Amino acid sequence: MPIGRWRGLRQKIRRARKVLSYFHLQTPRDFMIVTQFLGLTLWETVKLRLRNRRTVTCSCCGWTGNVFWPVYWVEQIERNARCPRCYAEQRHRLVWRYLCERWELGGLPPARVLHVSPERGIQAALKASPGVRYVAVDLTADPLAAATDARMDITALAFADQVFDVIICNHVLEHIPDDRRAMAELRRVLKDGGYAIVMVPIMDIPQTVEYGRADPREWDHVRRYGRDYLLRLVEAGFQVTVDNYAYELPDAVVTREALYREPIFVVRKGPQHLPGVVGALPDRLPWQPTDEK
Repeated sequence: MPIGRWRGLRQKIRRARKVLSYFHLQTPRDFMIVTQFLGLTLWETVKLRLRNRRTVTCSCCGWTGNVFWPVYWVEQIERNARCPRCYAEQRHRLVWRYLCERWELGGLPPARVLHVSPERGIQAALKASPGVRYVAVDLTADPLAAATDARMDITALAFADQVFDVIICNHVLEHIPDDRRAMAELRRVLKDGGYAIVMVPIMDIPQTVEYGRADPREWDHVRRYGRDYLLRLVEAGFQVTVDNYAYELPDAVVTREALYREPIFVVRKGPQHLPGVVGALPDRLPWQPTDEK
């Protein structure tokens, strides 16, 4: 085999291994669930080719179809979740809809936006928005992740102070061992009067539980955030607004766009935005604890 073709084959093998590592295959049950996941994805694709009923719509890219693709999580499959075109999932579509509707992101004056560990769907929508100067950073090189402008640690951002008008940090901090330092860095690079969307999965427990190391059975989370998450943001110097926007949406919209109903956390800083909490968490949160760590 020619050297060039051999090198190309080796690159494909390495990429395939990286993709397989995404599934965290450790037990026979994992292989069974992944096989089911791939079968469901193929079946939904075939049904779409045969007839498109246009019953769901992606708010990020506008795709319409019968149903969204399933998503594989560790030990389970969530159906009607991922957009086949832009790969946006429920929480991604919620954040983009929120940015457009509550903050009118597309209609703002030129804004510099930092996107930490970017999601493909939100990234594509932001890049298509007029006036947005977009910067995406991530520390890892996930083969399934969106493209980034720089590899960067969120606890040591290589930016000057107060350079971004908007920051999107969606389900990232639960993977960061020193999340308080990451919060401090986000505050440092955010302009006074700017805002950041800093989402995490909050369990319906009073106190955050630290694992001490990444848990592969929870997609490498290093902690389980509780209701005290807001206090961590306040201690970092943010004014935190708890916006229950998703709970106010009509059921028909939530169903058609397959959105999560979860609180959205908007943090701001500056003389007009002193540290504190505005609003309150709903009585029942979407993520319920299933066991104790």
